[in-house]
Amino acid sequence: MSFRDVDATRKQWTPLASYLEAQIPGYQFAIQPFHLEELSRAVDNGEVDFILTQPEHYVLLRSRHRLAAVATLTQQVGERFLSHFGGVMFTRIERADIEQLKDLRGKHIAATHAQSLGSYRIQQWTLRQAGIELPHDAKKVIFTGQPQDKVIDEVLSGRADVGFVRTGLLESMVAEGKLDRNQIKIINLKARADFPQLLSTELVPEWPFSTAPRVPDDLVKAVTLALLEIPPGHPAAKAGKFHGFSPPADYSGLESIMMELRAHPERLERFDLRDVIEKYPGQLMLGLSTAVILLLLLLLHLFRSRRQIGSALRERASLLNSLGEGVYGVDRDGLCSFINPRALEMLGFAHDEVIGADQHWLFHHHRPDGALYAKGECPIYQTLTDGKHRNGEEWFFRKNGEMFPVQYSVMPVSDGGRSEGAVVTFHDTTRERRAEEVMRIAAIAFETQEAMVVTDAHNCILQVNRAFTEVTGYTAEEAVGQTPALLKSGYHDASFYQELWSTLQANGHWHGEIWNRRKNGEIYPEWLTISAVRNHQGKVTHYVAAFLDITQRKEAEEQIQFLAFYDPLTHLPNRRLLAERLDKALIAGQRRREYAAVLFIDLDNFKTLNDTMGHDVGDQLLRQVALRLRDAVRSSDTVARLGGDEFVILLEDLSENLHEAIAQIEHIGRTILQSLGQAYQFGNLAHHCTASIGIIPFRNSGETVEHLLKSADMAMYKAKEAGKNSLRFFDPAMQTEVEERAEIERELRAALQEKQFVLHYQPQVDGKGRIFGAEALLRWRHPSRGNVAPGDFIGIAEDSRLILPIGQWVLEEACRQLAQWSRQPATADLILAINVSALQFRDPGFVDSVALALQQTGAPASRLKLEITESLLLDDMELSIERMRRLKDEIGVGLALDDFGTGYSSLSYLKQLPLDQIKIDRSFVQDIGSNPNDAAIAETVIALGRSFELKVVAEGVETDDQRAALVSRGCDAFQGYLFGKPVPIEEFPVQAS
Repeated sequence: MSFRDVDATRKQWTPLASYLEAQIPGYQFAIQPFHLEELSRAVDNGEVDFILTQPEHYVLLRSRHRLAAVATLTQQVGERFLSHFGGVMFTRIERADIEQLKDLRGKHIAATHAQSLGSYRIQQWTLRQAGIELPHDAKKVIFTGQPQDKVIDEVLSGRADVGFVRTGLLESMVAEGKLDRNQIKIINLKARADFPQLLSTELVPEWPFSTAPRVPDDLVKAVTLALLEIPPGHPAAKAGKFHGFSPPADYSGLESIMMELRAHPERLERFDLRDVIEKYPGQLMLGLSTAVILLLLLLLHLFRSRRQIGSALRERASLLNSLGEGVYGVDRDGLCSFINPRALEMLGFAHDEVIGADQHWLFHHHRPDGALYAKGECPIYQTLTDGKHRNGEEWFFRKNGEMFPVQYSVMPVSDGGRSEGAVVTFHDTTRERRAEEVMRIAAIAFETQEAMVVTDAHNCILQVNRAFTEVTGYTAEEAVGQTPALLKSGYHDASFYQELWSTLQANGHWHGEIWNRRKNGEIYPEWLTISAVRNHQGKVTHYVAAFLDITQRKEAEEQIQFLAFYDPLTHLPNRRLLAERLDKALIAGQRRREYAAVLFIDLDNFKTLNDTMGHDVGDQLLRQVALRLRDAVRSSDTVARLGGDEFVILLEDLSENLHEAIAQIEHIGRTILQSLGQAYQFGNLAHHCTASIGIIPFRNSGETVEHLLKSADMAMYKAKEAGKNSLRFFDPAMQTEVEERAEIERELRAALQEKQFVLHYQPQVDGKGRIFGAEALLRWRHPSRGNVAPGDFIGIAEDSRLILPIGQWVLEEACRQLAQWSRQPATADLILAINVSALQFRDPGFVDSVALALQQTGAPASRLKLEITESLLLDDMELSIERMRRLKDEIGVGLALDDFGTGYSSLSYLKQLPLDQIKIDRSFVQDIGSNPNDAAIAETVIALGRSFELKVVAEGVETDDQRAALVSRGCDAFQGYLFGKPVPIEEFPVQAS
């Protein structure tokens, strides 16, 4: 079923048909989108075998055709998947008169179809809960038909005040650029942590995938299994914009809603008075009309002669005056003929001001809303015209303009069938209305969400409200006559209740937390407030108790407490709780002599598992690791998760002897490594994972939590450097190394500011020894350290991301040198190569920075060569290829693959890379004359370069024998000390004249 464009729907779901064909050989599947009514006809005619439609439509079709749901759709929204949806009610942002559900009464409402669950039915039910019945309470409901985009057009154009659509549609149209989110506002917006889309209603299960009864069982089973096995990243799921399919959901809640709205096809079992009225309106109206006619005949029988009536009226006026009712008479023209003193008192007029005056314009001239009251609409004048008796409620005006409500009765007066006038009796109902209002407010207040109990002075229950029944399970009939001890749980002792009653008697009120028992035996917490009601003599006559079930609040508090101190994934203590326990261990160490230890554990290559198998599998691994760690230590030890794949273990109560304590720690550490190294099972897949552990023992040496964790972390990194799957104890020399690295990082920042970096140039020569280019190499001239080797600072620059500004400086400096060379014939053809770091290459602005450097310096792009490493490419091959093509095709720079052969070189990606040059790593050149393996690798690289028409440059050539061995294998470009060391530009062998 398509709720938007049919062609777009077909394109969206066709990959699902292709998927089913691939999974179920021998069958062909075709997607046929329909709008709602078209789909109903197609099912009626037997034109479809499997149906994916909205839930209400499914219920209707199931009733008629015995469809069976085999799966339920789950939607993909960002990183989350949803198995439910709902409805959205919206209006234009400028409609200040529409803010709440009650404001929809009397408005134009646009929806797609009366049977559209997300675009009408669920909103209809939501409004019914708020006391608004659709379509009766709306001015008009406009059904636009599919697609739902039409609803938005109706609202934005002003033809409708409010629109109903299903969840997700507004976000989709905003993302497609078809809707400005600032044009609309959401009515009854519900914020739910488990549902990320705009929502105005309750949620219902997503669309069911159902089958017609004629489809063979084996095909139904095959389709069901195929649907349930669709992985979230499958092309069919991506095209369909869904996460997958789950087993069929429970649609009974939806059917209850449809029953309540009388939309269920089997609603006859719920036939009630409303259905009777709808089915037999004519018969009911005829009966009512007959009753009215009989009443009029009875009134006509009471008519008497004019003189008799006049006498009777005077007697009645005297009687009514004594009873406090106002009475006045009017002639056939509506002029007042008599009025009693009580009526004058209520109206504030003198007798002469009323007699002979038109009563309507004197004190009955406007409606309560200030509108003029037309004389022809006045019930008194209508009685003068048609001779009918009337009574009801109206509003009269006093002489001072004050309006007040009255209960009136008007009796026609006639003589021989001719109307002579009428007599009106009335009384002021202001007090009654106020009393009714007070009672109404009191009744509403009593029926709040709080459970309420009223007892007499002897604690006998007199009254309870609906919330009491909902919370406790006891009906009013079961509770009235009992005492509140009916709810006693046994959780509190006698002293608790004694203190409660003492406080209540002394202060007149008590409030606090108490545990009670429901009718089903469940004990629950509630927040209880009891107030004593006293009479004018100060004596207690009643007690009023109000309470709230705080079970959910208590559970939320416990959940908050858990989240504050525990990791939600593994249920291990988190960093905060670990810090508290480390603090306690340090304090205890000052009093006791036993050693303790911190073990910092980091999983090896965890990122690779996450990237290749997904975060769900990664989470499963972390949970299994947590279980193994807890099993590997004592119950008194602490296993915590800091985050990611980092865990910390606190071992306490070790030996007082340091050497014995270290032996204990090492034994536990080896046990952990052995346990973590066992295979992990994920379904049919087995995965092996190792860990690196850093350890620091401590006692009462004035350590801090931060220092312990930092020291164990440093030791863990030493374990990784040692080859992983190992453990290392912290050595103070590690701290010295860390401090030295920090000092170098500070000095690197200063070096950038003070221009301490320079470029040295090493020539690159061809087979005849002619210089055709150079590689620019970074050097650091430190004011006190002297020349710092690149190996001593490049790694630190990478870790601190200072490599980005340093790499930018190298790029700009090399371009300036190229520009100078290009202006002289002797150097105009030289190529200059620079190394590009992984961080620099992955920076989103890198390509633009290369183009800008070339433009600002005027350097020729074709003479600049960027050298990148194999490992850089493997992190994200697609992004690397896209970025390299931009550099080569859009800017025109050359690209070289550095240290070729040291990584994971393969033809599968080498042929995809837009390279100009590959460089044989110096490690293969060094022993090319004596090591057959190195010689074979070098020969293979040279052959590959020739096959792909790439220039091959051998690095690290230092002897004539190495050069000769390379030449004999076809290499014709070299770089190394044999041809020249890296030197400042002033000493470069080829100079501009």
